[in-house]
Amino acid sequence: MASGRLGSALVPAKRTTVVYDNTSGGSASISLMAKMRSSTSNGTISILLDSSSTAAETTTQIDSTSYTKNEVKLTYNSSTPASVSSVTGKIAYTSYGNAVKTLTFTDLSDNSVTSSSNTVYGSPQWMSSDYQDWGLVATHIARPNASDSSGYVKFVTPAQQQSNGLNWFKSNMNSSVSITSSFYSSISYASNYGSTDLYCDRVPSFYTNSSAYMGTVYLNGSAAGTHQRTSNSLVYSYLTSSDPGGSHDENKHTFASGGIAIFNHRNHPQSYIVCYGRKGSSTQRIENVIENNPTSFGNAYPYHYKYEHGNYESNTDIMNTTFFEYNPNTGYSYGVLYWNGKRRLLEFNVDAWETALGNDNGSTGNTIQSFDQTVSAGLITDISSVAPAIMLEDDTRMAGPIVRSGKSNWIIPLRTLSGDYETYETKDFKSYTLYDNTQTILNFFLMKSVCHLQVQLQINLQVTIAH
Repeated sequence: MASGRLGSALVPAKRTTVVYDNTSGGSASISLMAKMRSSTSNGTISILLDSSSTAAETTTQIDSTSYTKNEVKLTYNSSTPASVSSVTGKIAYTSYGNAVKTLTFTDLSDNSVTSSSNTVYGSPQWMSSDYQDWGLVATHIARPNASDSSGYVKFVTPAQQQSNGLNWFKSNMNSSVSITSSFYSSISYASNYGSTDLYCDRVPSFYTNSSAYMGTVYLNGSAAGTHQRTSNSLVYSYLTSSDPGGSHDENKHTFASGGIAIFNHRNHPQSYIVCYGRKGSSTQRIENVIENNPTSFGNAYPYHYKYEHGNYESNTDIMNTTFFEYNPNTGYSYGVLYWNGKRRLLEFNVDAWETALGNDNGSTGNTIQSFDQTVSAGLITDISSVAPAIMLEDDTRMAGPIVRSGKSNWIIPLRTLSGDYETYETKDFKSYTLYDNTQTILNFFLMKSVCHLQVQLQINLQVTIAH
């Protein structure tokens, strides 16, 4: 058999790699040498000498008493590993019995589903096939077309989302992928893109263009409603009429989630938080989110809240808002905002915001509200102490859209202008686990195992990614 250097490999963090495959038919005496690429970091290396398989990338134990299904989701990026040659899986029993079992893999390949530019950041990418996982309250799901700058929004029923299957996931990232929808609409003044609130029963999308004009598309019964404003828009009239900046990528300036929208401007030290509520908003209230009447109040108006972040992003490259996302499992929203001269991870008490909406008297519409008084009012809590360090750095922005990969799991890719990349997973936005720290366009895999159990079993599912 061959002698000398038989194989070598760069093994990415938290990944498995085959270094050498002995195909000679004879035995081999092998010495392994390993070193870390970093001279400042510590790490651990596990070695498997195996005659038949690559070590599993991920495993899970299926609850043998549930009699339903279990999903194993593996999310990884396109550069780590650089390529994937195969995906395999097996079901291993710790005790045996009669079972009808299936194992299905759904591969979302980066080359087939992502657009080369302008991947939409307007709402979280949805990687769970179960509509019930999302805690949505609307009769339809609003899906703005990725890479589309005309406010083009499709409204899809839960049944249509299920029947669209794999194309549903692809359409999250590529506007050329066709999906079945009930109706759709486009709107002017959307060239800067925007954001869609999936957690409001009107599922509104809010947009701006380079002239600070604004538009909204929302659910109006069994049709799409639209509304648009030019020089009488909120941003144009109460911030500034210059270009507010793009909203389709990491330079996003418009955010909407859980009945609250945030409007930033790259050339202005102030921003607006606008609460319109998660349920029961009239069409007039949704339309008035973008109107230049922030001091008006009543059932037809939202709650406008003006605050000062003290930052001119166009001069500093400091994003006013990094992300803003609602957690329907808890009823709180979470955002990284630059406020009062400092980047902070904030928890928004959405119930308190909706109470303020009900009691609105117009006093906050054009009066700057300080950070301390906002905390004292119970509207926000500063939880920056639990944030990863990179999340609070001045030059941090998103490296991709937030991905909601399950009912209680979000993936947040971050990057800095200096070239650092860190992707985190969180179940509640209060604790974070580092998933990866490489430059990446994320690929997403949804892997399902469905076991209809006739007797009580314990089942281990092993999934292997071969490199």
